[in-house]
Amino acid sequence: MRRKYQMMIVAFLCMLCVNMATAQDVRQKPVVKKQTTTTTKKQTTTKKQTATTSKKPAATTVKKQTTTKSEQAVKEESKKVVATTPAPEVTVANPNNIMVQETTTENYDDKVFEVVEQMPSFPGGSGKLSEFLGANVSYPPVAAENGIQGRVLVRFVVERDGTITNVSVAKGVDASLDHEAVRVVKKMPKWNPGKHNGQPVRTKFTVPITFKLTSGQSSKSTITVRGQVVDKHGEPIIGASIIEDGTRKGAVSDMDGKFSMEVPKSGETKIIVAYIGCKAKTVKVDKNNNTPLKIVMK
Repeated sequence: MRRKYQMMIVAFLCMLCVNMATAQDVRQKPVVKKQTTTTTKKQTTTKKQTATTSKKPAATTVKKQTTTKSEQAVKEESKKVVATTPAPEVTVANPNNIMVQETTTENYDDKVFEVVEQMPSFPGGSGKLSEFLGANVSYPPVAAENGIQGRVLVRFVVERDGTITNVSVAKGVDASLDHEAVRVVKKMPKWNPGKHNGQPVRTKFTVPITFKLTSGQSSKSTITVRGQVVDKHGEPIIGASIIEDGTRKGAVSDMDGKFSMEVPKSGETKIIVAYIGCKAKTVKVDKNNNTPLKIVMK
């Protein structure tokens, strides 16, 4: 009996050991799986990191190499462009606004300027020029007697040494006034020459000379000529035409054949007398004789 109990206890213990072992196997299997899964995941992550790490440097290297090549190409092209492109002109601004006088070696001996940096001037200035003109200009008698007046513009060249040359009338009034203005300008002393770039140069200049009559001069410019026109029998001729030679000024004889007209006081004056059916007659006027003229027509 005891033996039987002993066998039963041994069998029970064996079963208990088997069950315990089975339970241990069941508990240990999931743990192993988890560890395996975790290990697998870690390995997979490691592989990915390794792949990523291995890929990134390669891409970066390729990009860097590509960039390096393109930069080299651009540099080479830039060198070619610079080598073929002419250098631009560079103007350096004057920061202090300092006036710099240009030096020139141009020959100004023959060139005539109209405007220069320093224009010519009469010795002593414009006041002295007016005094010179007032003291040296003489009113032409012919112009005064005919009441001619006005302003004459005289143009000339001031040479490098100040002498006056090439005198001419730029704007005239009357031949007598023009001639007098030119005469006075030619009589002028040396001027201060014009200057360009610090050198004396030939310069054009214009001077106005005004001729103006006073009341006394204008009243004495003419005289009155009187006379009578008659036929060969001594009978007065009515309506005879008396004209000053060279002009359209004149008179007509009245009922008694008499006439009167104004003629210039100076110079030679002739009158032309005409009538229908008679030959025209030219008569020289004697201005020193106040006796009335007697003109016989045939």
